[in-house]
Amino acid sequence: MEAYVSNYQLLYGWLNYLQEVAKPLVGTGKEQILTAVQNFELLDKAQAMSVECPLMGESSEEFSVDLYSHHFGKPADEKSDSSSIYDNFLKNYGDVIGDARELSLVLDTRTGKIKDSALFLDISRGAAIKVLRQVLAWQGEQRRMQPLARLMDRAENLEAIMLGFVFAHNNLPMRMSFRSVKTDGINDYLPIIEFMEKLGLRQTDRVNLELELIDRLDLFDYRLELDVLPDGKLSNAIGIELYPRSQTLEEQRQLLAEEKYQNFLKFLKNTAKADSRAELLERCLFFADLRQAPENQEVLISGLSHFKLRYNAAGKLPAKVCLRALRVIEGNNN
Repeated sequence: MEAYVSNYQLLYGWLNYLQEVAKPLVGTGKEQILTAVQNFELLDKAQAMSVECPLMGESSEEFSVDLYSHHFGKPADEKSDSSSIYDNFLKNYGDVIGDARELSLVLDTRTGKIKDSALFLDISRGAAIKVLRQVLAWQGEQRRMQPLARLMDRAENLEAIMLGFVFAHNNLPMRMSFRSVKTDGINDYLPIIEFMEKLGLRQTDRVNLELELIDRLDLFDYRLELDVLPDGKLSNAIGIELYPRSQTLEEQRQLLAEEKYQNFLKFLKNTAKADSRAELLERCLFFADLRQAPENQEVLISGLSHFKLRYNAAGKLPAKVCLRALRVIEGNNN
């Protein structure tokens, strides 16, 4: 039986391989990421790790560790910079943590400091209100609750799925993410457009036009990202996340070979959201054996999580792609 591969070793190997085969896409931030997480005890609880890379312009990778509800655990006894955010998170509203499906810790690799990272909760609408009340009370920011609750009320045709907090800085925006409720298995983009119109967002017409073109390809489900400022107003920056309906590695490999996907790449280039580095994505899809035991084997699956289209008041911004490394134990059929 092969020796156990730690998540730090997995991350090192994954980033090293990506940098070798797709350096223009994934950039050169490997060392910053590895330095930031080398003493981060939560890393080995993670089932998935992600890097988000721009498809055009300057490289600025973001790294995230994804924990699922059964991995949340209890805060560490030993206090350290690497665990302080997670410890404080559990201490102050650990009683509602069970309502979350997934917790993501997103590291800012430019600073390499865990304390500058953000926490994201994948959560239901009802649980989101409960968590918001506790978080804002802890931060002494109760005044933000009313506009946040109003925003969720106005999104009656959307499902709230993600709350994002940067605990080190109270004056930063809070991220809220919404998706339209699936009908017959299809995640339609129109409820998102209707919500944007209701909010009076100036990017609505442009987003509507572009999503109409993308939706004809029948490749993605959609999520809307909004940043809520401390005064309750919305930031000019919004994001539209595109999640492939092809989920398995084999399905994603087939997807990247299809004409519909090639048309999507043409759209990104024609709208100045991506350059030729987007063509390197297929090199990032692979699996690797981690260890093999008598009854099962453990593999690393490197795949595509989602694309992100970004907009601000001035117009277009480069798109991003999020790559995910997933650790999976499978039954051995040999």
